[in-house]
Amino acid sequence: AAAPLSDALQQMRGVYHGSALLATAHALHEGSLEAAKPDSERETEYRARNLPFLVKRLAKRLNDLHPPHEAALLRRALASAAARPLGLLPSHAEPLEAVASALEGFTKPPLALLSE
Repeated sequence: AAAPLSDALQQMRGVYHGSALLATAHALHEGSLEAAKPDSERETEYRARNLPFLVKRLAKRLNDLHPPHEAALLRRALASAAARPLGLLPSHAEPLEAVASALEGFTKPPLALLSE
């Protein structure tokens, strides 16, 4: 089941249009695939010694996002994905559209609300 998802994500590289959420999701997906390998065989970014840096980088990226702008980036990436032969179905796009709609209601990054 991971192979079709991985293939679709690989084809989407460079189509995220700056979306922090999509880039973070991609990093988490790749990290889950790399975690199944012995540490010495993983891509450098996902080796145990580098995970604290990866977590900090991803958290900073999520904390720096501007929700309305992120919603627009998600929609732009969805439009690009729809124009590619990735085999995406409307059911694949609906959850991302729901996230984009929810983001429009935020004035701060959602993670910032956790510290209030």
